[in-house]
Amino acid sequence: TQLQCTNEGWRFELRLDRKRVFAGDSVNARLRVIDPAGNACFGLEPLMGAFAHIVGFLDDRQTMIHVHSHGDPPHELSRSGPEVPFRFSAPRSGFLKLFVQTQVGGTVLLAKFGLPVETVPGSGEPSR
Repeated sequence: TQLQCTNEGWRFELRLDRKRVFAGDSVNARLRVIDPAGNACFGLEPLMGAFAHIVGFLDDRQTMIHVHSHGDPPHELSRSGPEVPFRFSAPRSGFLKLFVQTQVGGTVLLAKFGLPVETVPGSGEPSR
């Protein structure tokens, strides 16, 4: 499990509303961004109509998820941070790799996370 990431001095934390993620359940998440100086980032810029783009891939190499941060599409001069909310759901159990794109100062930043998605007890879904 990896819920923290550092990229070019920027720190990213993935905060989930639960300790365990189950297949098919909606998960409320927040991406927290810290700049290289250790300060909370309030300068997230819109990138393709959202403050964060999230793509996830399960280890079955067939299942992909794609979500955007919550809220109406921001105006191009809008700024956000240090936390950006979003919601996701993995349709199957397995190991989920999440890639999150944000933008600050015209530079696109990428954060990488990974977490297990468990089978719902009694669901009949085979364990992987």
